[in-house]
This record gives sequence, C-alpha cells and structure tokens, in this order.
Amino acid sequence: AGLRIAPGTSELDSSWIVFNKPEEEEMEDAYAGFLMALGLNGHLSCLSMFNIYDFLEEKHELTIVGLLLGISASKAGSMSSSTASLLAVHFPPLLPPGSADMEVSQAMQTAAMLSLGLLFLSSGNRHMVQVMLREIGRQPGPELDFAEDRESYALTAGLALGMIALGETSL
Repeated sequence: AGLRIAPGTSELDSSWIVFNKPEEEEMEDAYAGFLMALGLNGHLSCLSMFNIYDFLEEKHELTIVGLLLGISASKAGSMSSSTASLLAVHFPPLLPPGSADMEVSQAMQTAAMLSLGLLFLSSGNRHMVQVMLREIGRQPGPELDFAEDRESYALTAGLALGMIALGETSL
C-alpha cells in the first residue's frame, strides 16, 4: 500500500503519518512494511525527531526496523547527522566505548547497519568504510549474542560498505 502513494504527494505529511499510526496494542508487522514503503518513496523525510521517538517508544521490533530503513531510504546519500545519531543508538559499534549498554536485537543492529549504508550512499566516508570493514571481519565472541546469524550480519556489513563506496574510485 505504501508503494502506491506517489513520491511528491503533497497531502502526505508528518501529521498524516502520525495520525494513521495504529494503537500500541494494534501494532502489526504489516505496518512496519508500510512505513518502510513510505520511506522508499521519500515520504518519511518529513518526520520530526519527536514523531520518530513516538514510533520508537512502542518497542515493536519490526516497526523500528521498517522505520530505520524507511527514514534512511528517504534521506539516501544525505549524510544527515541527526539521522546518523538515531542509527548509532541502534548500532553499538558506533557508540563510544564505555557507553551504557543497551539491549539492541540483532535485527535492529542489522537494519541500522544497512540504513547507514543508505544514508552514506556514494559518499566514500572513510569512517563509515572503516566501521563496515571492521564489522565484516568481526569474530563472534562472548559479547555477540547472535553468533548463529553471523553470516547475515557480515553480508549486511558488506552491502552497506558497497553502498557507501559506490562510485568512489579511491578510498
């Protein structure tokens, strides 16, 4: 349904998106896909951080995944610092050492990593390239709770790296 809404539709703004958000107990996986589809068409770039926080506080994992990917797709290649900060909260390798440990599921970490690839699309950002390279080669250890899904994590890091380096001839 979200992909049927044409990019540039003027009637669709942040208040429409927030007004049509289901209640917390009604949050469904299909709505997560709807948010991601809105983002693919560029409609989530109008959401304020306040509105984004409202979605995040629902703590519905697939909605958060769809929201992170959708926002990044809406802002692809922009290197928005506020969006990068939002993604960093869901991607522990970008947090400073000694920061408070947060429980972030593997699905949210992987979505945040792919979202960073979209956000830094074709930028060749050296820091992001180094982070993704480090994550590709990261060995599962006691701090990684998702050793069984290591391959999908490394593959996503590779895809994000490819998006960041897309079109760059020298890094």
